[in-house]
Amino acid sequence: MLRRTFPGVRQITRRFCAASALTSTDVEKGYFSPEWWLKSTGHRTVFRSTSTEGNGEVSIVCRRSSQPEEKFWPEKEEWLNKRYAEVSDADCQERFKVVGYEWRTLYFNEKRNQSKVKVMAAYRESEPGSVFLMQQPNRLYYNYLDGMASLGLRTIASCGYDLSKATTGNETLRILCIGLGGGSLPLFLANAIRGADIDIVEIDPLVISVAFQEMGFPALPVVALSGECTFPEHNIINKMLWGDMEKRLHLYENDGAKFIQDTSTVYDVIYIDADDGEGEFPRHLWDRQFLKALGDRLHPEHGTVLVNLEPDDDDDDEEEEEDPGSSRLSQIGREYKDVLVGNGSNCDSSGIGFTANVVDGLATLVVSRGFWKEDSMDRNEDSLKKILESKTYELSNLLSSGNKLVQLRVRSKYEEINLTLID
Repeated sequence: MLRRTFPGVRQITRRFCAASALTSTDVEKGYFSPEWWLKSTGHRTVFRSTSTEGNGEVSIVCRRSSQPEEKFWPEKEEWLNKRYAEVSDADCQERFKVVGYEWRTLYFNEKRNQSKVKVMAAYRESEPGSVFLMQQPNRLYYNYLDGMASLGLRTIASCGYDLSKATTGNETLRILCIGLGGGSLPLFLANAIRGADIDIVEIDPLVISVAFQEMGFPALPVVALSGECTFPEHNIINKMLWGDMEKRLHLYENDGAKFIQDTSTVYDVIYIDADDGEGEFPRHLWDRQFLKALGDRLHPEHGTVLVNLEPDDDDDDEEEEEDPGSSRLSQIGREYKDVLVGNGSNCDSSGIGFTANVVDGLATLVVSRGFWKEDSMDRNEDSLKKILESKTYELSNLLSSGNKLVQLRVRSKYEEINLTLID
């Protein structure tokens, strides 16, 4: 069996409490936990360890969140009380209190910002020393993640996929996420789309443990490379927080390429957000062997792959600047498009490949099957943008309030994202 520490109540308590014998009065006075009641407005590191999978030093840095304001905490407490009553004995009178909210950032080697999430900490009044964390699933901090989530759903909708059935839970939308980070993207999608069934693949066991213990991600069963499964300790709090979302999220400790070769699942959308710890996109995630296996796992009519990439450095040599097609981003884009939808005489007439530049200094590569439905349609960047933007209103109405995805704009700069077709 895979041995891993899962974040049970006692384990989280040791991290967040100065003493387990604190009373409710102590909490009200603000002495409950230095982890959450520091008067300093600066940041602090609450976790640091070294990865055995090439990610270097993994650390978590925290900053207090000003939202939601304390006056809104009772509303969240009532939700916790109601949820606990639903999953426990009817006679149970357990009450919960919110301790606070924080932004938590996952770093590799102190400089590679991998994920940022907002977490809520709360405790049971009957056991004030037991703090639990809940990642807030209705918010994606980074513009590039907003863009990836939005582009993925808009693209398959543009291919004729009926998103209304998936958002209401009447149809299953199969999603694969390669790369876990803090877990914000799969958690957001599972929360926004009731029919989303999501496989998550992460190669680094340290990242998995950190997501559970420090980032407020649900403590899921983990399937190891060997096929053995480790289950977290039974915890009614986990069921209270996440309900059926737990059943729709599946976590695998595995290399993304290995997982793709071994699985038989056909996916509607595949998100790839992975690097080697130094910011480089792994070479084995765009070689021909991997891409051919990826193509076999992609829905033939509307299957869509989205890849988070860094644009090439500005200081590339002059020869590369004169030939944009020689850039690494262009090379990866062409490889994905050629294998997944074809190129030239082998090209599926309805397939498409394009890049969306630049959000948070990053680029999103999108390759999709079944996009161009009408032969008479002009196939250029303007047409592409109009088609995708036409799905904005549809998505805004389908998704629950507070979960609306951003439009095709850089949110912080209010300027249009540049879409470039791949030849």
